[in-house]
Amino acid sequence: MNTRAVFRICRALMECGVAVLRFNFRGVGASTGGFDGGAGELDDARCAIAWMRERFFDQQLVVGGFSFGSAIGMQAGVEEPRTGLLIGAGVPVIGREYDFSPVLESNLPLFVVQGGHDEFGTPEQVREAFEGMGERLHLTGIPGADHLFTGRMAELRDAVKGRFRSEEVRLRLAAACGQPADREQPGTVPQGLN
Repeated sequence: MNTRAVFRICRALMECGVAVLRFNFRGVGASTGGFDGGAGELDDARCAIAWMRERFFDQQLVVGGFSFGSAIGMQAGVEEPRTGLLIGAGVPVIGREYDFSPVLESNLPLFVVQGGHDEFGTPEQVREAFEGMGERLHLTGIPGADHLFTGRMAELRDAVKGRFRSEEVRLRLAAACGQPADREQPGTVPQGLN
């Protein structure tokens, strides 16, 4: 939750009018419990989504995360009927095996920000891993950035803000919420990010 990349992504989303929830998985930081290999962490993400759903009952959700959290967040987001968009940063497509088939099989769009030198997958490797998504995948690569976006926080922030301020995203989320899109400022859309 206190990773600089997560903080910057959340700050960028908040600057775009998106309500954001950051949380730690079990056993991380002050959270109780221990690492559960993904199953328990998926339950954690489901609980976070339920919490947001209760507070923003008339809004579409944008669900995702950073690194391991992106894999878990995407999977949980696909399961939630009110998800309108998935987001991932530093998506780990090489190394440990993650099952992204639910994302590929869903009709949800996916926005990914990936470092050009990310040791867990370059933008090209991410594009290959999600090749079945076609135009539903919007991938922004940050040249020279590593997995943690070290020294590239401004580019990470700008990529997120640029995407969430785009007319395409505003119109899609507004339509999913049954609301007219404000052409100047996107509406508040809850978002969970690990």
